[in-house]
Amino acid sequence: MKKLFLALAAMAFLFTSCLENEIVATTSLEGVEASATVITPSDDAQSVAITATVLELAHDPISTVVIEWNRGGVAGAPITMTPGASVAGNGFSTLTYTGTISEQDQGTVVTWRVVVTKANGETIVSAERTVTWLATVVLAAWNYEREPDVDSRRPDWPATSGTLIAGTNLEFFYANNVQGNPGTSAGNASRAAINIANNAAGWFPGTQAEPGIINAETSAGWVITLSTIGYEDITFSAYQASSNRGPADFRLAYRIGTTGAWTEFPGQGIVSVQGDDGSMGPTFAQTPLPEAVNNQAEVQIKVWIGSLVNRNTTDDPLRDLEIAGGNTSINNIVFIGLAL
Repeated sequence: MKKLFLALAAMAFLFTSCLENEIVATTSLEGVEASATVITPSDDAQSVAITATVLELAHDPISTVVIEWNRGGVAGAPITMTPGASVAGNGFSTLTYTGTISEQDQGTVVTWRVVVTKANGETIVSAERTVTWLATVVLAAWNYEREPDVDSRRPDWPATSGTLIAGTNLEFFYANNVQGNPGTSAGNASRAAINIANNAAGWFPGTQAEPGIINAETSAGWVITLSTIGYEDITFSAYQASSNRGPADFRLAYRIGTTGAWTEFPGQGIVSVQGDDGSMGPTFAQTPLPEAVNNQAEVQIKVWIGSLVNRNTTDDPLRDLEIAGGNTSINNIVFIGLAL
């Protein structure tokens, strides 16, 4: 009897991007080689997408490929996998099948396997694998829309959604801790929803000729306040933009509570803003937060201006950031965590 080799890979897809990859197991059975890769999902919408690569002999065709699965011992309806790419060989074809076990409750344990049935009725079964949906949730998120006919400038911007939305806030502080009023003025539709223009307080301490030391304590930046109580493995994402004369580069710092010194993220360097106020883009994409912020009643994250460089790349070869020029914006902020 000819042997049929089945290579199996399973992946839990993300809402935006993944937190980590974990190789679960690899085994070898008679006629079957199977492996499973679980990718930790990033929010409540969790599923497992399974890809099966099947070697089919020309004289021994495949009839069906299905996913058999159960949740907590209760069997679900078998999922017929959809055939995709086929690569022909000498007397055989390599076929790719896909199928998805749809969203489940957080923390649910699901056991699954792939069953290949050949035209002659013979079946080849992969090894069983178990996947546990990890209880990852959005702790707090800021997603604001432009209000071109409203003067929305104000010092405090609470989160718009999230499990731990209570007590959240987004603020901007100029150099040496002078608070600003982010937002947009009425009729200024060209600016992003949460925009801040520079003023006399400045992006950085000192003067244009002698700007002083740039660090998390002295530099201007966005300050985000939230709770992480009951959660760990927290990540941070945000979209940002700056005008030509606005700051190009940002870095991250944190502190427990709302007072005291800032601690810069270990190993995290400068991240550059790519777009202007009308075309915001991701600067931080699920950046891991330090373990020290896990399970805290109140923490602050500072997205601070990390260099004396402006975003302009065309008419200012020196690209010197001006102490009192330009605008910068932030939005689509998301903190995601794993329940303890």
